[in-house]
Amino acid sequence: MNSSGKRFTNVEFENKHLPACFGYITWKILSLEEAMVDLHDLLPKINRFVNLAKKYCTFPNEHNLTKDEAATIYLYTMEMSDDACVYRLLNQALIADDRSQVRPWFAYLKLLDSAASKLPKFKGCAWRGINKDVSQTFKKGQIITWWSVSSCSTSVDVISSFLGKTSQSTLFNIECSNGHSIAAYTCYPNENEVILMPGTMFEVVSDPLHHHGGLHIIHLKEILDDHGEQQSATRSTTADAATTTSVVQKFDNISLSKKTNLKLGISAMSKAICNYLYGYLSFTF
Repeated sequence: MNSSGKRFTNVEFENKHLPACFGYITWKILSLEEAMVDLHDLLPKINRFVNLAKKYCTFPNEHNLTKDEAATIYLYTMEMSDDACVYRLLNQALIADDRSQVRPWFAYLKLLDSAASKLPKFKGCAWRGINKDVSQTFKKGQIITWWSVSSCSTSVDVISSFLGKTSQSTLFNIECSNGHSIAAYTCYPNENEVILMPGTMFEVVSDPLHHHGGLHIIHLKEILDDHGEQQSATRSTTADAATTTSVVQKFDNISLSKKTNLKLGISAMSKAICNYLYGYLSFTF
């Protein structure tokens, strides 16, 4: 089974102001089979995939996840047909204007939340991307909320491989505080996957960087749903215009082809951004 990478590149960018939907948090923990009962109309063949997830999931494991919890993560990452992927249908419901669409997913979300809560928090740099330019919707200082389960990778090379050679693409550099590494529990351990749970908030640290070859890079910092935390994030990480201009000038020295060199360019520039963001200032390409 090959990964399409769509978990990392199906991103909601409308920044919708949706009512919070956290009712699943107080839901009773069920078995994975029971959790999927209300989803059979959406996923007619789900029992087969549940059985496969339970067969191949990481159990026993070092984080004391139950077999149902481990299988829940595995199921989330499984590739099926486009109209039957758990991650796709779950995230469609999570970002829908009609919040009642999330209700059938409560039992599954409870298992996923329970599993994630047992994993160590990931704090560091993660990446996400999309094969189009969405940079115009992000402005410095903006506070946004992603309502989907957001799959990221700690490896920019993973994301660049899924972005391919399109003429326009957007790469997200995310400073995570409450991510959860699920690499040991997925169908694809080499993708170095980190998930952010629904309702994660971010600050747009600086205006997007635009580069040769149609690549746009947006720097986000995860913040807590608390005014003090938001103010702290702004003071500590927001880049001023002069610094951002300096970084752009450095990146402008990189020669990128829209077709053959885009993947290499994404990787090189993104690693340089990581160095910049974390204080190394070592722009080596």
